[in-house]
Amino acid sequence: MFHSKSRFIKLYLNSARLMTGASLLLLSYSSTVSAGAKQVLSNEVRLAQAQAQAQTQLTVDQLPISRLSSSAKLEYGDRISSTLNVSSIRHQGRRFAIYQFEGEAEQSIRINLVGGLASDRTPGQLQTGALLINPVVVLLNPAGEIIAQQPEQTDVANALVRMNLPTTGTYNILVTSATVGAGGRYTLTLQKLEPGQ
Repeated sequence: MFHSKSRFIKLYLNSARLMTGASLLLLSYSSTVSAGAKQVLSNEVRLAQAQAQAQTQLTVDQLPISRLSSSAKLEYGDRISSTLNVSSIRHQGRRFAIYQFEGEAEQSIRINLVGGLASDRTPGQLQTGALLINPVVVLLNPAGEIIAQQPEQTDVANALVRMNLPTTGTYNILVTSATVGAGGRYTLTLQKLEPGQ
């Protein structure tokens, strides 16, 4: 009788160990799946952020149109070296500098904005020092409409606009970054081009 009970207890303990092992295995698998799901979710969030960053084409609503009157005057041949920083104009999370110049219909111009590449900076440098990453230049006509915007992709060190002005009047150049909140140093030049240039 005692021998039979002993075998029953051993069988019971072995079953309990087996069940415990299966439970631990199941628990381990569950946490692995959960970690994998979190990784997939994290990758999807990163992808969505990257796609949002890639949309460098701004609309008029995303520009500080109400601040155009505070723009700095720019003459043909000027080369401005400045910085977007905490004291710059802010609109929807972006920093802006605004410049104004007088243009004549059919005048050929070139605007060049030079900054730096996002790949040259660590994430901690996105908002301070160094060059303005992913620079974007937007040109508004005298009616406040966007007539040119460059570049059309991200991770570009400079933005170049070359065109014939459509009408005579006061134009505005807006300097910003495709990366929301980013700041840094930039160089902006405005040139009047002669025929054939």
